Amino acid sequence: MLSLKKIFNPTILGLTFGISLMAYTVFAYTSPAQAPPAGNAAEPVNVGANPQAKQGGLWVDSVVVNGGIKLGGFSPPQRPPCDTNTRGTFIFDTTANRPYTCNGSSWNEYTGPKGDKGGTGSSGGAGPRGPQGPQGPQGSGGPQGPQGPQGPTTDIPPTLNNWYGICMERRTNQHVCYGARWPAYCQTMPYTVGIESKCACQDGFSKVTTGINHDPSSIYSNPYYSCAK
Repeated sequence: MLSLKKIFNPTILGLTFGISLMAYTVFAYTSPAQAPPAGNAAEPVNVGANPQAKQGGLWVDSVVVNGGIKLGGFSPPQRPPCDTNTRGTFIFDTTANRPYTCNGSSWNEYTGPKGDKGGTGSSGGAGPRGPQGPQGPQGSGGPQGPQGPQGPTTDIPPTLNNWYGICMERRTNQHVCYGARWPAYCQTMPYTVGIESKCACQDGFSKVTTGINHDPSSIYSNPYYSCAK
């Protein structure tokens, strides 16, 4: 038969522990010092529909937003400090009506990502013509042109001894003919430097020496030629 002592001992021990715990709870409770709802504990972030505000910073691994995001509205000089601790902060300036970001030392207007480069525009009109530059150096001489046609000659009547018009040659480093009278003429000859010309007579006439005008040097003597039949 089960003894009463074995039944009452655990029951009495449990009742004693329960009564002691209730007494501790009653004496440890402190009632609010203010009438409700003042003095209530701050409401934690929960799934309720009421707006909530938190004074301290809030760090989360990720945020999903169904509605819009509203940034804190600031205007100088009420902007928060911009330093290495607030680098990357994004605010909205209510005075400038623009968003700003902190780069670690100063607030800079946020302009958004740069768009694609547009196409090249059309060329503008030509500007006014500039002043004329200085004249360049003279170019080298061109090649010698072909010999021109013979000029007109003077018809001199025949003289005694069937002698006709005359011409004169000046003998220098090259022969130069001048003063020709018909039928004598100055025949241009090819020469490496300059032009060489000699006295000549028309067809049917012979060139004959008729005199010399002597200069102090025989190199510069001027022989005269006549044309004879």
